[in-house]
Amino acid sequence: CHAKLDQALVSPEDYNQLKEAFLNPVLIGKDIFQKTKPEEFNEFLTFLEKTAPYDIVLDGLNIALKVPKSRRSPSTFAFQLKSVVKHFACQKAKILILGRKHMKRWPSEDMSYIYNNAHVFLTEDISQDDPFLLYATLYSGLGTCFVSQDLMRGHKFLLADPKLQATFIKWQAKHQFCISYIDMYGNVGLKEPVSFMQSIQCNARGDWHIPYMVKEDLPHNVRVDNYHRHWLCLSSQPSQQASDSSGSYNKRKQPVSHNRPKVVLKNLFDS
Repeated sequence: CHAKLDQALVSPEDYNQLKEAFLNPVLIGKDIFQKTKPEEFNEFLTFLEKTAPYDIVLDGLNIALKVPKSRRSPSTFAFQLKSVVKHFACQKAKILILGRKHMKRWPSEDMSYIYNNAHVFLTEDISQDDPFLLYATLYSGLGTCFVSQDLMRGHKFLLADPKLQATFIKWQAKHQFCISYIDMYGNVGLKEPVSFMQSIQCNARGDWHIPYMVKEDLPHNVRVDNYHRHWLCLSSQPSQQASDSSGSYNKRKQPVSHNRPKVVLKNLFDS
């Protein structure tokens, strides 16, 4: 239908409000970092002050586990992460990897490449790394993106203000990469951030656009909640197809109402 979907744009003002709310010490202490020792979080803050900002923040363990269970091993995990680091390093991006301390035991050859081409911060194995990932990304500025398969739903609901929740959804849509595949040669396929809102929308003409899923189109292991490639358009404006159909009805002498708007169902792909 050639209509434009609402853009997932976050203004600097809304971004700063989101950043301040997420980095609020009260929120940090009460909810987000409850499984983290204060010493570890303070070490993380010092690390950020010395090394930020970054271009891209990687969820190291999440990326490493993007492999079938039958193939999981330390060497495979290290290869997965190294491949993604190499992908962004070739673009001369400043990279931060957040992971767990047990990753130090992964094969040294791949880990050496990772340490030489990215900043790495490893938390205790009992810590939740998602809050660190979001914190580092928000801390770095509006242009910083992150890579993770996680939808981060729990963190959105920690924001009490509905406006901040909406800003978080827009920011996430515009800044989150997901892994589509990593092949045996280390080639990486990414689902890039979308430029439009992944939600039901109604435009000024009164046309509705509704996202829906087709299972066959989903990359392996990508969460369906966050991946809408197909859209339905519900329009009150008759299309050429509808006009042709009306003509065939007239030939069969069936009544056609010209006073009622026709609802035309169309499919948008990659709108």
